[in-house]
Amino acid sequence: MKVLLAIKPNANHENIRRYVASRFADLAIELQIVSVLAATQNTQLAQKAAIAQLRSLSNELSQCAPIEQVRTQLLEGEPVEAINTAALRNRSDLVLILEEQSTGFLSRLGSSSITRRLCQQASYSVEVIKPRAPDDNAPYRVLVPVTEHELELYPINQLIDLHWPRGSCIRFLALLPPALDDAYAEATPLATLHQLDNSTVQTVRMQSRLGKLCEAMTRALGHDIVVDYRLIYDCSTAAAVREANDSGADLLVVSSQPTDSFFRGLKSVLSPAAMLMAAKCSVLMLTQSLPRNFGRANRVITMLGDAAQQNSPSQ
Repeated sequence: MKVLLAIKPNANHENIRRYVASRFADLAIELQIVSVLAATQNTQLAQKAAIAQLRSLSNELSQCAPIEQVRTQLLEGEPVEAINTAALRNRSDLVLILEEQSTGFLSRLGSSSITRRLCQQASYSVEVIKPRAPDDNAPYRVLVPVTEHELELYPINQLIDLHWPRGSCIRFLALLPPALDDAYAEATPLATLHQLDNSTVQTVRMQSRLGKLCEAMTRALGHDIVVDYRLIYDCSTAAAVREANDSGADLLVVSSQPTDSFFRGLKSVLSPAAMLMAAKCSVLMLTQSLPRNFGRANRVITMLGDAAQQNSPSQ
């Protein structure tokens, strides 16, 4: 697996080392570390300092068990363009960006403009690292918010192909429409629907689909990875972020919205940009290129059915 790590000057090496060691605990990755110097910063002194930082971090990460190979490169020019070019040239499977804490007013509102622009423009998956105190005794917790509509377009293949540490828990957070208000429901013919409570058609359908999806993903990932789901009745971006923060998730996985003209009319309920800015944990932005993936993006859902047909006795 090829991973590109983009760092800023004076990045916290310990935060990077800890995250890489936990995130890729069981996989030997090829890591390329890059740093970008803008034209206004590109002095001989700045180049020496940046190269020294790259070498220092390279030596530290070489000691991590999952690192198979480490390469460094000092880039020049506009940061987003330089990182994007390096990622495409390297054919990176994943790009990591470290979001350091800042005291600036705009920084407190969310991620830096460079990070947001890279996530919006990238044709590859981007993982934004937000340092936090690790809990060595807890499993690696991954939260994947979805709505029923977005589940049909979700790039499940990419979720499976990305490596997850042994013992990880991947939880789908199904966001369903909120229950009807009691006073309104009792005064209208919708009272019957309200009485169904958690057994509405949409809830049952979502439970069935997610149950099959979790079983199939467990078969694909192995029983060392726990895959489950949880339903909440709130279709808002804030609900997904709140669940990630309250549950102590290590990673929030967000699917970028499709850009193909055929799907531009489908408005997403969840805002990837808002989740990137508001989440306290790291955020993984899965790239989504439809309709190339359309029709096979959710092939994992059919894996159980295919396996059952193959194992059934012939007539």
